[in-house]
Amino acid sequence: MTEDEESWVVVNNEAEEGGQQTLNFTVKNNSAAGGVGVEFGYDAIRSVNELVVATGLCNMSFRDVCGTLIAAADGSLILSKYAFDEVIRGLIPAESMDGETRRRVSSVLSGVFYAFDRDGTATVNVLEFASGFSVFCKGNKSDKLAFAFESMDDDMDGRLSRRAMWRFARAFLTVLIKVGAGGQEQDEEAFVDAVDGGAVWMAASVFGGRGGNKGVLFDEFAEWYTRSGYRENSWLELLDLRKWCL
Repeated sequence: MTEDEESWVVVNNEAEEGGQQTLNFTVKNNSAAGGVGVEFGYDAIRSVNELVVATGLCNMSFRDVCGTLIAAADGSLILSKYAFDEVIRGLIPAESMDGETRRRVSSVLSGVFYAFDRDGTATVNVLEFASGFSVFCKGNKSDKLAFAFESMDDDMDGRLSRRAMWRFARAFLTVLIKVGAGGQEQDEEAFVDAVDGGAVWMAASVFGGRGGNKGVLFDEFAEWYTRSGYRENSWLELLDLRKWCL
């Protein structure tokens, strides 16, 4: 995937009244409507900007941050909220932010964590969580996709099954749709439907008419995205912070 090919950036970047920017994209699904529209309003963009700049995450290698998260998990690859908080405290000195900024940033980070915690156990699968969390860190889209692809490859054969591809897409959609709310309350059922529906749709699109149990190689995934996937999955461009209007 070529990172500098601007024609791939099909996320709309529109000015609201007063010159404030928004990001708009559609998460395709199999519903009658054909998808869910997601709009990052000014508040959402400002919130993400504050998160990545105030914490310095935008200058931290996603591989370093994700590696630290994975190392903090237990042997079954489960990351607790307590362990996540400890990682954040280790990466981001408390004195680097004033009290109010720290409160807002903490709220966003906790919201993202609990978006992955669907069972209400204050724990998450660290590989899915780290893959999604990479959105906030330094690194290009292709490298983040490759990292997540490898993380979802449970049997390490270089291929993802349809279910693994669903988990792969779900990791990123969970983060993007969560932060897209800009701190506003989200209907939990609608949130889960949007994330899961979009992930199912993308996995089906990647696999197409492929029969049998043979999984997809990363190069085949990249070819799918270059050929047609970018048109209906433009949200993947937001894995690279340079594509945000920050």
